[in-house]
Amino acid sequence: MGGIPSAINKLRSRGDLTVEMGQALTTIVADICKWHWPLEKFDLIVATTVLDHIILEEIPLVVKRMIQAAKDDALIFVEVHTIDDPALTGIGPVSEFASEIRHYFRWNELIDLFRPYVRILRYTDRTEWDYDHGPPHMHGFATLLGKVSEKEIQ
Repeated sequence: MGGIPSAINKLRSRGDLTVEMGQALTTIVADICKWHWPLEKFDLIVATTVLDHIILEEIPLVVKRMIQAAKDDALIFVEVHTIDDPALTGIGPVSEFASEIRHYFRWNELIDLFRPYVRILRYTDRTEWDYDHGPPHMHGFATLLGKVSEKEIQ
C-alpha cells in the first residue's frame, strides 16, 4: 500500500489541528475493522475511500460501528470507488493504487447500507479525473451525506 505510510506520517506530523469555530480535530491512526469505536461520540464522521479498502464481509459491521459512534443529529459523509472505475471498466486511465481497492460499490449499494440508519441528504454517482497522484487518471465514485437521528442500533 504505497500511499498509506506517507499519509499516516503526514497526519502524525500535524497532530491535533484547529478548525473553524474553535473545534479541535484529532487524528487517529487505526485499523477501522478492529478499532473500538466510542459510543455516541462524534458530530461528524468522514470516511473518504475507506469502506472500499476493506473486504465486503467486513463493511456492514464497520457501518454499524460508525452509526453507533455518531451522536444523534450527527452528519456522516462517505465516498467510495464504484464499478464505474476504469480499473473495472477498462475505459480510461487507471490509478496506480487500483489494486488496493478491495470492493468496488455497485450503483446505490452505499444507499442500501446506510438507509436503515440515516436520513440521506445527498447521494451522487460520478466519474472524475484525479490529478493528485501519479499520472492523470479517472475514478468512479459514489458519495453519500446522511444525518443520524432517532437511532435504533444497539
